[in-house]
Amino acid sequence: MDYFLKFTDEAEATKVLEGLEGYSIDVIGTVYKNNVAVQGWHVNLRGAETDAFLPYETFPKSPDRIFA
Repeated sequence: MDYFLKFTDEAEATKVLEGLEGYSIDVIGTVYKNNVAVQGWHVNLRGAETDAFLPYETFPKSPDRIFA
């Protein structure tokens, strides 16, 4: 399962993802659209399906980066 997550900031992402095992993690950080920063700290995950990430999950129409 692939997740596109958006956190308030890097500190929140680090706290939520600390010790996470069994997932591939792609830290994107700040996303820019038309040279303007999109609010939040962005991380992509690939791993087992879980409800743990529901509060942070976002559904971009055209993600900047995806897992191959």
